[in-house]
Amino acid sequence: MKTSTLHGPAVERFRMTAVVAALAAAGATAPAGAVQVFPMSGDHAFRAAESWNWWISDDAYADAADFWRYPPDRAARVAWPRGGHASGTAATTLGGVSYTGDTSKIISGVVTLTGDSSWSGNTVANGNTLVFESGIINNGATFTDSNAFNALMQNYSGPNAFNNAGAYVKNGASTSTIQVAFNNSGSTTVNAGRLELDGNDRSSGSFSVASGATLAFANGTHNLNGVTVSGGGTLEIGGSTSYSFVNVNGGTLSSAVLISGGNLQGRGATFTGPASWTGGEITGPGTDTFSGSFTITGNGSKYLYGGRVLALTGDANWSNNTSAGGNTIVFGGGTLSNIGTFTDANAFNAVMQNYTGINDFDNEGAYTKTGTGTTTIQVPYDNTGTTSVNAGRLELAGGGTDSGTFSIASGATLAFTSGTHNLNAATVNGRGTLEVAGSTSYSFVNVNGGKLSSAVLISGGNLQGRGATFAGPASWTGGEITGPGTDTFSGSFTVTGDGSKYLYGGRVLALSGAGKWTGNTAASGNTIVFGGGTLANTGTFTDANSFNAVMQNYTGINDFANVGSYTKTGAATTTIQVAYDNTGSTNVNAGRLELAGGGTDSGKFTIASGATLAFTNGTHSLNAATVSGRGKLEISGSTSYSFVNVNGGTYSAPVLVGGGNLQGRGATFTGQASWTGGEMTGPGTHAFTGPFTITGDGSKYLYGGRVLALSGASSWSGNSAASGNTVVFGGGTLVNAGTFSDANSFNALMQSYTGINDFENTGSYTKTGSATTTIQVAYNNTGVTSIRSGTLAFTGSLQNTGTITGAGTLAAPTAGFVNDGAISPGLAGAGKLAITGNLTLDPTSTLDLDLASLTKSDLLAVSGTATLGGEISIHDAGYAPAVGDSFVVMTYAQNIGASVFSGIDLQGFAPGVGFNLVYNATNVTLDVVSAGAALGGATSPIAAVPEPSEGMLLVGGLGVLGLLMRRRASVRR
Repeated sequence: MKTSTLHGPAVERFRMTAVVAALAAAGATAPAGAVQVFPMSGDHAFRAAESWNWWISDDAYADAADFWRYPPDRAARVAWPRGGHASGTAATTLGGVSYTGDTSKIISGVVTLTGDSSWSGNTVANGNTLVFESGIINNGATFTDSNAFNALMQNYSGPNAFNNAGAYVKNGASTSTIQVAFNNSGSTTVNAGRLELDGNDRSSGSFSVASGATLAFANGTHNLNGVTVSGGGTLEIGGSTSYSFVNVNGGTLSSAVLISGGNLQGRGATFTGPASWTGGEITGPGTDTFSGSFTITGNGSKYLYGGRVLALTGDANWSNNTSAGGNTIVFGGGTLSNIGTFTDANAFNAVMQNYTGINDFDNEGAYTKTGTGTTTIQVPYDNTGTTSVNAGRLELAGGGTDSGTFSIASGATLAFTSGTHNLNAATVNGRGTLEVAGSTSYSFVNVNGGKLSSAVLISGGNLQGRGATFAGPASWTGGEITGPGTDTFSGSFTVTGDGSKYLYGGRVLALSGAGKWTGNTAASGNTIVFGGGTLANTGTFTDANSFNAVMQNYTGINDFANVGSYTKTGAATTTIQVAYDNTGSTNVNAGRLELAGGGTDSGKFTIASGATLAFTNGTHSLNAATVSGRGKLEISGSTSYSFVNVNGGTYSAPVLVGGGNLQGRGATFTGQASWTGGEMTGPGTHAFTGPFTITGDGSKYLYGGRVLALSGASSWSGNSAASGNTVVFGGGTLVNAGTFSDANSFNALMQSYTGINDFENTGSYTKTGSATTTIQVAYNNTGVTSIRSGTLAFTGSLQNTGTITGAGTLAAPTAGFVNDGAISPGLAGAGKLAITGNLTLDPTSTLDLDLASLTKSDLLAVSGTATLGGEISIHDAGYAPAVGDSFVVMTYAQNIGASVFSGIDLQGFAPGVGFNLVYNATNVTLDVVSAGAALGGATSPIAAVPEPSEGMLLVGGLGVLGLLMRRRASVRR
């Protein structure tokens, strides 16, 4: 350091020119006790009444205890063109300082500037640095920053500050960085370049940022308390989120704002200028309102944290990500409130991430998505305004409450994918798709009224709430429709895809348009699972699945109410396990439709040729229903679980009773029918007028007072083992008024299990086959029973007022057979009919016998006793009578009471043919006594003559002697 010795009582007595000259010439060391001074320039003496300009030279060290006390009572203006260190412990007031040059200046202590100061003249970046070492500048005047290159107020050590109570003006186009606390209670004007504040400060003054200029808070904690920020330039909040904090507490902020980093926090304020958010956090309790345009842009994530409300009242734009997941807005306890317009124009997939805390996107204005990518909003989205999805896919994945309008353009999708969404009288329109998606464990969409006309896709999640009417086309590929309420789909509704769908919790799915269930690719794919749900079809419902499909009855009370038309077109099997109530029309055009859950039906069923409608489980009540078509109506399933109550109606389709219980008041079935298993049970009559086949090895049950009335061509056949194809009676009646063919290959049984049972044959019963058929029930024949072969055994009661014929064996009941009708051995010609057991021919009975030749005639062979009575009728079946011919017409073990026939009738013989009827111990013979000559004489009553006497003489023709002739029509097969 250069020093000089100054003489005199006071320094101010010397003129500066002399001092400068002495210093310039001396270079000597001041003697002991001399006053230390610094090189100064000026043309005035140090007089107390004047202010001076001080020049701090290179290598000078200004100590506040010495240097700053000159002059003692005036603030000097100091020029500091080069380096040096201004320091001291006492506060100093200066009229102003001119900081120039490229070298650094070190400032320690407190300096108050009352005059205009300047900071300028650097020629390199970071030249003219002001280094603060526990230094404070209090600016009360105008401080002009005009550096041409980047400049720095460096926070080197200690507490440092630039307190601006006056005016700070930045003019240079470069960047000035103030690392020390910049406390602005005056005005700060950034006319050009960039002013970067990096210290911890507190401001309540004004900031004016000119067009093209930037005021940046890049580091430290900044407290803006009621400040004003204006101008056409940009206020930037930047820096690291770990080190930069800008607390905005009220104020007027009209300049443009760029949030590129750091933390925007504090109580908040209203920003009226255009704003951009490219990074950083908006955080902490409070509300930041942006009434101008607000752009969220760039690939970096943005953070809305800590209870912050970001309120957008102008035109907002979220755009310009350059990769999927770029430009993410991360919520950590924040609310985005839009009451202006918010345009989502990201080119790639974008996310509003629900990171932590309670978060919300409150849209009271207009949200418009224009980008073709997918935007996922994971935070709750509350829409009371309008949301327009003009392109791409908008996924709402955080729940929310919506009473506003959603408009979805063609090709676009609005998807509710997670969270609980409450659509309260919301409007959803447009040609795009509203999708309910996501996991059924996490995605819930409550629709409570509203107008919903867009297309709908239910691919997952839960559609619930009070319900609404959906007017657009809809598809259901997965997820649940659940909870109390009704969802009405008046447009087309397609249930498709292999995944299961769930109708749960008291939900009513009402379809009034064109419904379609189709598209499974494997058996049991595309299952609709009911867990307390109702499917109500008042439109058209087409079942076109290619593979077996199921409507599963999982739990609760479930129902398919078909008021419209249900049409099955697929060739596979569809099983409806829920109750199926058909008051409309059900058309089975192909495949098999199994109704396995009961139901009440008063509508129409139409079954196409080759198709089957099967009632396989549950209780079905067909009340005056109509079943038609060439396909098959099947009653099947377990007799413990399948019940079909038929109460009137028209049934013209073929019927298969293969299991279950056919019951109810009954009806008339006019189509062909088969009975392979199951029960016909309960009070009532089922009348089958078409062909009726009882077949298969399984037992069939006629129970509970049921009448099975057959008036067509019936058959009982097809067993493959003894006692197969048993008909078990448990209080039932079989009435045959048509033809009944018993053609079982093995022994067969009509079993009397319990109750009063009856077989009423008013038509024809024909037994064929070599096996034995046992009828344990009461058999009442008023028609024709023909035993062509084998044995027809009766173990119950047997009543015959009709005709029994055939060439087989009739096994009489243990108590014997009392016949009141006709017995006609043989088939078309003469033959033998055997009766095992005892036979009683009551007076009303008729024994019809054919004589075809001497070796071919009818025979009734009774293995037990015979009690004769009634009429014997002899028919000429081509026999040429010859005197001496004898025919055995009846055999028995014993003739009880030497009984005889009470009447004889000859049919078809020429006049004069005479027969002698002889009653022997074990048989009755018919002897020819006249081959055609007329026998005159008087008539006499018929009298039995004990064996071996002749019993009676029978003569053909009129005027028969000794014969009481009776002509009566013969009852034949």
